[in-house]
Amino acid sequence: MFFVIGAISGILALSLEWVFEIVANWFVDWQQMKRWLPGIALRQLVEIGPIEEGCKFAAVVVPTYYLQRTYRLL
Repeated sequence: MFFVIGAISGILALSLEWVFEIVANWFVDWQQMKRWLPGIALRQLVEIGPIEEGCKFAAVVVPTYYLQRTYRLL
């Protein structure tokens, strides 16, 4: 169950990052920004960190909470 939810969250994270890059290109030249070191660091802080780690966090917490409630664990 966790593997399937992890795969779904990974696909969701990639989709959200793709949408973020499209929207970011409307405001700044995001592709050009990713070619220099401060741009790469900014991408890690703004795009990669919150989106990927948030999806991973949700993929672990939501099923764990559901299983704890269903089987009265803890």
